[in-house]
Amino acid sequence: MDQESYKLQLAAVRREQKAAESQKAHLYELLEMGEYDLPTFRERMSVVKEKLARLEAKETDLLAAMDYELHRDPQAQAKKIAAVLDAYDTADIPQRNALLHSLIDHATYTKAKKTKPTDFALEFSLKPY
Repeated sequence: MDQESYKLQLAAVRREQKAAESQKAHLYELLEMGEYDLPTFRERMSVVKEKLARLEAKETDLLAAMDYELHRDPQAQAKKIAAVLDAYDTADIPQRNALLHSLIDHATYTKAKKTKPTDFALEFSLKPY
């Protein structure tokens, strides 16, 4: 994805954040006016806070992806991966761990509940070069 599409997505997320913040302020107003009782206020506020947390996480992911795209060098990354693959077979376990850590920024493990133990997904994010 190019920087322009990331910027458009980021602007949309920030608009949603602004709307959620406005909604949050409105909830306080409704509580103060006596329109909401405390349990209703808490329930609706938790929904808004969850939405804000999701939007903040999405914003963080977009900013990280923008930074990654801006600084990545595919040729340097390919050379680094080739070097790690060449050294991996002859390395001992601690060295293999260090080699993988030199390539991988973070990994995400996902598995749906009540599925087979082998029914999972791993997603790796490589460090930019």
